[in-house]
Amino acid sequence: MANKLYDKNGFKFEYPDDWTIESYDDGVSVTSPTEITWTIRRFPAHTDGQEFLEEVAEALREEYKSIDIEKTQEEINPGVILDTWEIDFYCLDIPCVARAQTLKTPFAIYFLYSQTDSDELDDVAPIIDDMLDSWLEPFRQFDANAGLTENEEE
Repeated sequence: MANKLYDKNGFKFEYPDDWTIESYDDGVSVTSPTEITWTIRRFPAHTDGQEFLEEVAEALREEYKSIDIEKTQEEINPGVILDTWEIDFYCLDIPCVARAQTLKTPFAIYFLYSQTDSDELDDVAPIIDDMLDSWLEPFRQFDANAGLTENEEE
C-alpha cells in the first residue's frame, strides 16, 4: 500500500493513501476506510497531559463501567516523554481498545487518540504505529538542551 505525506500546521507524518485527512489549526485526524480515526492535537507546553489521559479513562469508565488500563512511558529523547494508556473495554459485548497518548515536549503537549474493536486491532494497529513512528521521527532527533539538531535546522 502506498503512503502519502501530510505536512501542514506543524504536523508531518506518512499515512496510507486510502485514509482521509481532516485538518484543524491545532491538530489533524486521519480516518481509515473502516472509519477508525487516529487524532493528534497540540496544546501549550504548560498543559497537564496527565489530565487528558485521566479524562479519557473517566469518560470510558462512565460509558462502559469496566475498563482495564495498561500505562507505559517512553523517553523519546531528553525532555520528550511519550505516555501511553492502552484501555481495554467492552462495547455491546465486543472487546475494544482505545489508545490515549500524550507527548510532552519543552514547547508543546500533544494528545493522541485512537479506538477500535479488537477484531480490527490486528489490521489497524500496525498502520497507526507506522503513522506514529513517522510523526515521532523529528522528536527523536530533538535535543532539549541544544534545540533542534543540525538536520532539522536545514
